[in-house]
Amino acid sequence: MIRMKWGEEGIALEAVGHAEHGAIGHDIVCAGVSALLYGLSVYLEGEAKGCPTGRFDRAESVGRLYLQASGLKTEETALAVTKAGLCLIAEAFPEAVRILPWENTQHS
Repeated sequence: MIRMKWGEEGIALEAVGHAEHGAIGHDIVCAGVSALLYGLSVYLEGEAKGCPTGRFDRAESVGRLYLQASGLKTEETALAVTKAGLCLIAEAFPEAVRILPWENTQHS
């Protein structure tokens, strides 16, 4: 099960776990979630480089991705698009993806 959460101020998003929908490396649910999150990560990192007041942090380990960004002009829109995609995946594969309130899980 992939557990995801996001915060309210700026962007704070964490995904933890494996979808267990298929074999590791061949799991379409993990691939979809990863594509959305890494796309968001690359976009925000690029936005932060061009914004003197912007901040972007990413932490990765096996089965965990944590993103945090603030002060970027387009962060709300970028997160809204990513959240829409993640919610579609969670609806289609509720046994593999769960979106949790930020306060119910630990974060950095």
